[in-house]
Amino acid sequence: MGKETKQSSSGIFMVIAAFAAMYVIGLIYMLFVYSAAEARIDFWAEWLIRYAVIFGIGIPVFLFISRKAPSGDMADAVKIGGGKFVKYLLLALGAATAGGALGNVIISAVTGASIEDTPNYFGGGSVIGAFLFLCIVPPVLEELFFRKILLQKLSVYGSGAAVLGTALAFAVYHTLLTYAQILHVFLLGIVFAYIIIRTKNIVYTMVIHSIVNLWSVFSTRLSPVLPDPAPVVVPLIVLPIMICFLIILIVNRKKLIRGIKIILKNKPVNEW
Repeated sequence: MGKETKQSSSGIFMVIAAFAAMYVIGLIYMLFVYSAAEARIDFWAEWLIRYAVIFGIGIPVFLFISRKAPSGDMADAVKIGGGKFVKYLLLALGAATAGGALGNVIISAVTGASIEDTPNYFGGGSVIGAFLFLCIVPPVLEELFFRKILLQKLSVYGSGAAVLGTALAFAVYHTLLTYAQILHVFLLGIVFAYIIIRTKNIVYTMVIHSIVNLWSVFSTRLSPVLPDPAPVVVPLIVLPIMICFLIILIVNRKKLIRGIKIILKNKPVNEW
């Protein structure tokens, strides 16, 4: 085994070990601290503590363990027009909607439970709290970690490692909240990684991430408790989103196929 291969293997091992340590920190909090303190602290305090533990402690631990692993440098950010931004947004919303629906079917088939029976990690919280801790804080913290720190660490090992690795880590991280999100979060992770590689601009993924989560708050938390006709709005919005999503996939099928080939062959990120 050559020196370069050894360095590559040790580098990727450090990144995996660093993420595993970060995940374990969150898991320990969820299994022991959260379960013991849930009934004693309010919604706001619990989520503040949760993010302080996972990101305030987890990210420094990740950086320390992976400090010797090489990190790729992103080129200068690329500005995109409003039309392309809307296209990226529709890709994300479509992936989240399709993945969520398919995930619900799989969960029901495997567990025999309906999606209503899955854990509601915003139970007891207000709409304002859900908005803050779903639409504001996560898009900033999660994008900084998964689409900047982690993606740059994995980008030196190829586009496949960067895209699939960050998407998988993104999905695994969300199991700290609920297993019901795994599929659609994985698909979102792929879309977000694609946007970052194309634009080199994390602001775009932060904004799109926030809008996707806002849609989640409205469709799953806010809409059902609002008076008519609010609940009817959700399916009326879902249909055009999915139509646009499918049109974008069909129109851009050649680019999509080329991107899939680049990922599967694990080519350098700059060949995307």
